[in-house]
Amino acid sequence: MDITSVQVYGTVILIIGLVLRYFMRRRRFNRNNAFGVQEFKSFEHKSVVQPLERLVRIIAAALILFGALLLIVEWYNHKDIDKKPKQESAPAVQK
Repeated sequence: MDITSVQVYGTVILIIGLVLRYFMRRRRFNRNNAFGVQEFKSFEHKSVVQPLERLVRIIAAALILFGALLLIVEWYNHKDIDKKPKQESAPAVQK
């Protein structure tokens, strides 16, 4: 089985999306206190961090979907190529 560049790109994009998602959730978990309430250094910090994290989560979700889509499309195309019967070329006619 050959590994194509589309499979490599799809896998890399998928992994980047999963890593972004992991780190955003980890940051959010580490901000929680014993009662489960998020603690920020200041109001300004909260005002900047929350929208930025939402944006990163949306980007991560898009990367995960795009990477998975690339892998599914490549798998489907590769499956179709394997199923098609190989056509034999006709011998060249010499004059």
